[in-house]
This record gives sequence, structure tokens and C-alpha cells, in this order.
Amino acid sequence: MSLHFSTGSAGREILDEAPEGGAALRQPRAGAVLRDALFGSTLGRIGFGILVVVVLFCFLGPHVYHTNQTTPAPTQIQLPPSGHHWLGTDGQGYDEVGRLMLGGQSALEIGFAAAFLASIFGVVYGAVAGYIGGVVDAVLMRIVDVALAVPGLLLLLLLASIFTPSVKELIIVLTAFAWLGPARLVRGETLTLRVREFVQAAKLMGAGRSRIVLRHIIPNALGTIVVNTTFQVADAILAVAALSFLGLGLQEPSVNWGGMLNDGVDYLAAGAWWQVYPVGIAIVVTVIAFNFLGEGFEEALGVRNRT
Repeated sequence: MSLHFSTGSAGREILDEAPEGGAALRQPRAGAVLRDALFGSTLGRIGFGILVVVVLFCFLGPHVYHTNQTTPAPTQIQLPPSGHHWLGTDGQGYDEVGRLMLGGQSALEIGFAAAFLASIFGVVYGAVAGYIGGVVDAVLMRIVDVALAVPGLLLLLLLASIFTPSVKELIIVLTAFAWLGPARLVRGETLTLRVREFVQAAKLMGAGRSRIVLRHIIPNALGTIVVNTTFQVADAILAVAALSFLGLGLQEPSVNWGGMLNDGVDYLAAGAWWQVYPVGIAIVVTVIAFNFLGEGFEEALGVRNRT
């Protein structure tokens, strides 16, 4: 399991020339790129469609398919799939479909939040390091290199064993590791962008460092940032599932897909396949959907670059 990502052609910026104060500055056509990624790419359409279904299932499903997820039902333990329990029940008598919905909610919330926060911090960190350069860049990137040299899963396990994991704490822990990848990627983009004509023009017009970084460097690295963020959501979901599977994830009464797998494995030998296969498929399908969506953005950005 890795908490860091790499991108290919997505690093190329897709830009419109727009004069500002006589200088040819460029801004991303975010709406057009989003449209092409979601609807102009086969992989993007598939990924987006799957994610819509997953989100509706997890967040709207409980309002349609009503189950009791707070009180164990000892008389309904290990029931096979039926008309009353579509995917059977688990070792405590909870309905498996209801558990899948609640587990998906926590997985998506943690994944989106961790990826969003990691992207914000990593992007600003990398842009500042790349634009200032020199000693500042060297020191900041050595910090990143040292952090990358430490096995992420090992530290996650250590932290999870020290603290009682909650949604908030897992978001913080995952963010603390996931920002390293975006920082390196955006720093590389910044080293290229800082010598471009529109950045030099902004400097000649008296723009300060913070304005150049926030208004020109970061927007022009938008392709790398967007693609990377989609992959980070998938990676965070896998990380939470792995921790929960090892018994170091969310604790009762919270539900997570990894914890459901951990509980279901004990009953798999007894033939209770419904406790393992549905949740395993849910994890795989959701992660693939985010990867497809990232590929869709990358393809959209790449196609636009060649035009």
C-alpha cells in the first residue's frame, strides 16, 4: 500500500491566454476540462457513473432500505440472503446491506477529506518550495525525502495502535502522510512554470511572491493537482480498509468496510460468503471508479494539450 502517487501527461497545463495588465497570463478552463473528463472519456464516464451509484447507495440508501444498525439481534445471527435480508446478516445479527451503506459513508468521508486536505497542504508546500528555490527549496524537499523514506503503513499502524481511531483522527493521520506526493509533484511543475513568460511578466509588473504562487503557479498546475487528488481518494479508502481489517480502524459503533472484512473472514469457512464477497467487491469497485475518474481527467487534459 502506498500513500503517494505519480502522474503522467496530467502535469501538462491546459490554459487559455487572457491578457491582464498587458501580460499574457493563462488560466485553466476548469469547466471544459471537467466536462471532457466526465463525459468525453470512456473511462471517465464509467468511473463517474459508478461513483454516483456508490454515493447514492451509501447516503440515500439508508432512507429507502431501513435497517437497525444500533442494536444487535441475537436471534438473527448468520442468516443467509433472503427477501427480508438481501445480503444476509453478520455475526451480531446486523443486516449486511445496512452495514455496507454505513461502512461506505465513513470510507468516502475519510477518503474525500484526507485527499482534499493533503492536496491543499501539499500543493502550497510544493509551490512555495519550487518557486523560492535555493536553500529554502533544498531544506523543504529534504524534509519530504526523509518523510518518504519512512514506511507509511508502519507509521500508520503505530499511530493507530497508540490512539483510538475515529473519523477525525484517521483523516488527520492520513493527511499527515498523503501530502508528500502532491508536494513533490507540484514542486516539479513549479520549477517549470516559474521560468515561463507569464510568470516573468507578473514579476515585472511588481506582483509579490504570494500572488504569483496563488494566482499563477498553482492554477497552471491544476491538471496535476486534480488527477492526483482522485487517486489520493482511492488510496485513502484502501488505507482505512487495511487498518480496519487489521483491527486498528474505526471502533464500534462506527462501521467501515475493512472492519466488515475482518469480521467476515472468521465466518467464511462456515460458508457465510455474504460477509466477505459483497464488501470486498464494494471496496474494489469504488477504488477502480476513482482510478477511472483520474484516468478520465488525465485523458481529457492530454487530448486538450495535443490540440
